[in-house]
Amino acid sequence: EVTDRSPENAVLDVDLLDFPLVLRDWQLGDKFMPLGMKNFKKISDYLIDNKVPLIKKDKVKVLCARGEIVWVVGLRIDERFKVCPATKRVIYFKKSKDD
Repeated sequence: EVTDRSPENAVLDVDLLDFPLVLRDWQLGDKFMPLGMKNFKKISDYLIDNKVPLIKKDKVKVLCARGEIVWVVGLRIDERFKVCPATKRVIYFKKSKDD
């Protein structure tokens, strides 16, 4: 069982994902549902709320499945793809130190 709760890394429910996953730069207008929330939030607002410095904002990546953002890499997973008691299989992503 993976119990890594660090926002740097992501533990997701494999059965909720469609492959292949796509890693890309975030774009204006991108939205996701931050873990623990019931509503969507624009990534631009999320970065401002979490005081991400401008120099780092340009480097933020998102991991997507079928066009849906599942993880703002190194910051927060999407509520819809989290591990829950019904989860049978997980996938674990670890952010590299170079990013």
